[in-house]
Amino acid sequence: MSSMMGNYVAIRTHFNQPLYAVPCDHRSDILTSESAGVSAWTGATVVGVMSRNGRSLTVEDIQEHAVLRDNIDHCPMRLISLEKNTLHGLVMSLDETSRIINWAHNHDICVHFDGARLWHAVVAGAGSLSE
Repeated sequence: MSSMMGNYVAIRTHFNQPLYAVPCDHRSDILTSESAGVSAWTGATVVGVMSRNGRSLTVEDIQEHAVLRDNIDHCPMRLISLEKNTLHGLVMSLDETSRIINWAHNHDICVHFDGARLWHAVVAGAGSLSE
């Protein structure tokens, strides 16, 4: 299985039906480099979010785009993707990643964190694997 296929499968496991929104960094591979595969294979709408700090997403960036319940005009958010590998080694801070994950879980939203990003963060000294 390729890393692209792995992203598709991992993301799809969080949906019991299509028509959900998946916010991600606007530079994320699932939005820019995977041939719209997430949308095609999962039925989800991938929403590119620009970070206000110009570096990486914050919980405030995610909250600004959050649709937390069914809405006739917008897809509800059921998953946040913290995958991006197009930034030449940029590592999200552990504190901000934890803030996003905690906020998401408090709103019954799942988080997809690409495995390669996890290993990059550990190698860069941004935290340990258990963190």
